[in-house]
Amino acid sequence: MAIEERDSGADAARLVRTPVAQRTHRVHCFAGRAHEVLDDLLGVDGDGFVSLSELGASATRESIVELSRVQDRIEALKAKLLDHGDILSIGTAPDENGDTPAIPATTTAAWYAGAVRIPARAAKQTVKVARRLEDAFHATRRALGSGHIDADQAAVIVEAVDALPDIVVGSERRHAEQHLLGLAATYDAQDLKKLARHLLDVIDPDGLDEYLAKKLDEEEARAARTCFLDMRDDGMGTVHGRFALPGLNADMLAVAVNAIASPKRPDALDRERPVSPVDGASDAAEARTEPVPTPELLGQAFCEYIERFPADKLPVAGGISATVVVTMEVQTLLGGLKPATLDTGRRITGGEARRLASQCGVIPAVFDTPSALLDMGRKIRLHNAAQRIALRITHKNCTADGCTIPAAWCHAHHKTPWASGGRTSVKDGTLLCPRHHRLVHRPGYDATYDGAVTRISKTVKRRQ
Repeated sequence: MAIEERDSGADAARLVRTPVAQRTHRVHCFAGRAHEVLDDLLGVDGDGFVSLSELGASATRESIVELSRVQDRIEALKAKLLDHGDILSIGTAPDENGDTPAIPATTTAAWYAGAVRIPARAAKQTVKVARRLEDAFHATRRALGSGHIDADQAAVIVEAVDALPDIVVGSERRHAEQHLLGLAATYDAQDLKKLARHLLDVIDPDGLDEYLAKKLDEEEARAARTCFLDMRDDGMGTVHGRFALPGLNADMLAVAVNAIASPKRPDALDRERPVSPVDGASDAAEARTEPVPTPELLGQAFCEYIERFPADKLPVAGGISATVVVTMEVQTLLGGLKPATLDTGRRITGGEARRLASQCGVIPAVFDTPSALLDMGRKIRLHNAAQRIALRITHKNCTADGCTIPAAWCHAHHKTPWASGGRTSVKDGTLLCPRHHRLVHRPGYDATYDGAVTRISKTVKRRQ
C-alpha cells in the first residue's frame, strides 16, 4: 500500500511513497532506498544531525566528488525514466488501480513541471534531452550514466549536434558527438557551448563554406524583407522610433556613429562622466574622467551624422536634392527670437535655425531678402530647383484632396497647362504625387484649385 508523507517546505504538495519492501522493480526500489539512507543522514524533515568532525580532508574531497558523480548518474537514470514515462503518457495515464495522476497534464513535460515544481520551459527541455539520449545519443547517455559528464554538458552536446545542418550525415554526427565528449573532459557546460558553435568547422571543413554561404544568403534576404523604420513624434520636440536593419547596414551605421563619438576627435563631443580617483590618490581633484559610449552620447553622434551627410550624395527627388529647407525672417537670421519653420512643418528656435543655415544639406529660405528667380515666364517649361523648393515650403505634401504623400515625393504641376498658355511660376504651380499627376492629365478628368487643395474629378458629360 502506498503511503502519503507531507513534503517538507510545501504544505500544498503531497508525495506518494510506496514502502520499499513492497517495491518489485529495482529502479523503483533504489529510489525509495536512496530516500531511506538520506532520511537517516539528514532526517525526514532535513533537521537531522550528522557529525563530520572525524571526516578528514582527503575523505571530504572524495565524498564531494563522489556525490557529484552520483548526482550526474542519477540524472542519467532520470532521463531513462522520463523517456519511458513519455512512452507511457504518464501525464494522463491511470495507474494499475485505475487512479489518474494527482497532477494531471496533457504532456509528460507539463506533468514533470508540476510534480517537481520547475519552470515549464526547463521541464520541456529536460524531457526533450531525455528522449534524444535514448533515441540517438547513446555515447552521451553512457558518459552521463558513468558520471564522466554532467547533465548540463549532456544537454549542450545534444543541442549542438541536433543544430547541425542537414548536409551533416549520420556518421559525421557521431563524430561530432565524440568530439564534444572529448572536450567535455576539460571544459564545463558554458565553455563547451561556446566551442560547440564551431563544431561544423571541425567535422566538415569542406562543406562549411557552402553551408555558410547558403545560410548567410538566407539571412540577408530575410533581413532585406524585414527591414523597416518607424518614427513617432511625441508632440514635445522629440521623435521616438523603432527600426530593423540588415546586419551589414547596422554595422556601417555603428562604425560611423562611433567614429563621431570617439573622444580622440579634435572636436570630440563633450560627454564624460567622472569615475573613482586613481589608485592611491586621496585628493578628489585627482579624480579622472573617462568617456564611455552611453546611449545618450551615441544619440548625439547620430544627430551629427545626419547633419554631416553631404547633400550632393543624396538622391534627387521631385527635381531637387533631398535637402531640408529652413524658412525664417531676416530678423531671425540676424539674431532675432522669432522661430523658424522647416519645410516639414516643424518649428525650431532662431538659434538652431542660424546654426543650420550654414550646414550642408540645409537650405535657408529668408523672407524680405533677394531670392532666386521664381517666375520663368514662357521660356522654360519645367520648374527649376528654386521654384520646387518654394513649392515645398508652401505645400508639405501632395495637394490632391486627402492625399498625404510627402512633398519630397511629388512633381511640380502647372495649374494652367503649359500647352494652354500656363506660366512656369510658383504662383501657377502646385505639387502632386506621381499617381495624382498622371490622373490629372488623363482624358476625362478635371482639376480645380481651391487655395492649397487640388480637387480631381471625372468630367461630367452633358447630353446633347
